[in-house]
Amino acid sequence: MELKLSDAPALEWGGSLSMLLLRDKWDFNKPMQPPAEVRMQMMVLDALFSTPYDRPTEPMLLGWLDTAPIELNISEGRIHKQQLALITAPVGAEYEQGGHVKLPRGWIKPSIEVSSMGGGPCMTQFGSGWYMDTGVLTTTLQLPLELQSVKLDKATVYVQSEGPPPGATKFDVYDWSTNQWVPHDNGTNTVPLEQPQRFFSPTGTLQMRMDWQAAAMQGKGGGCVNMDLSVEGTLQ
Repeated sequence: MELKLSDAPALEWGGSLSMLLLRDKWDFNKPMQPPAEVRMQMMVLDALFSTPYDRPTEPMLLGWLDTAPIELNISEGRIHKQQLALITAPVGAEYEQGGHVKLPRGWIKPSIEVSSMGGGPCMTQFGSGWYMDTGVLTTTLQLPLELQSVKLDKATVYVQSEGPPPGATKFDVYDWSTNQWVPHDNGTNTVPLEQPQRFFSPTGTLQMRMDWQAAAMQGKGGGCVNMDLSVEGTLQ
């Protein structure tokens, strides 16, 4: 089976995966509750995919069965029984040499290191993040193995901090060609990288860091930080 994907993926932030997948079955702007069959699908999807922890990051094909593969019977109680099963299958992505590749934000799961003992995991409308009130937050984003040889035309990093204004913090991206941290202005939260290839290691690693120390000294308080990446280029 061959699946052709749009080269302009529609990303809608702030809603759950279940709302995105089931919007053809129900208008979630309606004030009333969805029907039972939609609620059942929502509960299954949200239980598996609406948590930032241990969520699968690879492409995945989803399908529904009207009856569960394993039959369940309840011996007592007057209930109306409904069955539903979700089938998931990982999808392998193959990229043609010389082909154009776009990797939107939200595709790469970040690895986080912090210099202080405070803070912890948190959620933003853009996905999972880390709560910061002092110290330095370093985020590592690793391109998939199949895309490590891509010649980058565009790379954009996204820095969302739900808390102090971005001007109260310092934001840097690591330049692998000079082995130095390069300061960037994150006042717009969206930072295009000039000459993007230099910010990626030979194995496709990008590192960003946010220094919260100045915000802490100014009494700006803490906030939930989300760092993300989108890239576009040609596969060598």
